[in-house]
Amino acid sequence: MFDHFLLALEHPKAAVNYLRRRGLMYKTLGIDEDVVRNEYNELFRKEIWDKLRDKIGVDLQRARLRQAELYIICKVVRPKVVVETGVQHGISTTFILQALKDNGSGRLYSIDLPNVGEAPLPLGKQSGWLIPDKLKDSWTLRLGRSIDILPEVLKHLEEIEIFLHDSEHTYNTMMAEYRLAWPHLRPEGLLLSDDTGRNEAFLDFAKEVNHQPKWTIRGYGLLKR
Repeated sequence: MFDHFLLALEHPKAAVNYLRRRGLMYKTLGIDEDVVRNEYNELFRKEIWDKLRDKIGVDLQRARLRQAELYIICKVVRPKVVVETGVQHGISTTFILQALKDNGSGRLYSIDLPNVGEAPLPLGKQSGWLIPDKLKDSWTLRLGRSIDILPEVLKHLEEIEIFLHDSEHTYNTMMAEYRLAWPHLRPEGLLLSDDTGRNEAFLDFAKEVNHQPKWTIRGYGLLKR
């Protein structure tokens, strides 16, 4: 809650927009606000923040709301299978895995092409190097181009609850991933996409499948199957 207070003080317009989007997101997902409040408070008390800070040497204050949002979606939806494209350092991956661990079930399948994007890996580090070892038991990583590997992964899994795009943010890659993942989402499943403002892919795909797009608190695009 302290993060919300700071946001309101420093950026009042952003705070209003944040609250509006928060309400819209949780209404879309059918999540009670009291549940969300409790989950936020519990998450911010977890040691995961300190562990990540110790590894990367900087505080994740600015990333808190963003990662908490992804955590809460996975925590409340309680997915059995999550698929994401794009890992790099593994911050978002960490919070998905933390949610699965706290749920006591679920597996994350990740696809990554290292050092493609704006945040190259440190020398000698592998994709997901920030992820605590205790969270990796429920994680499967495949390396390569998402549009090459994703069809094989989805065919093997058949049905998934959540898909997250966070790989190469080009129009063609984003549309290709959305089109591949959408048929494998179970009813009420979620398609999430980072950096939807980079191009028109997310909006065009929403029109293609005739679903109303939503945006989460910190900017993930969301479509509910």
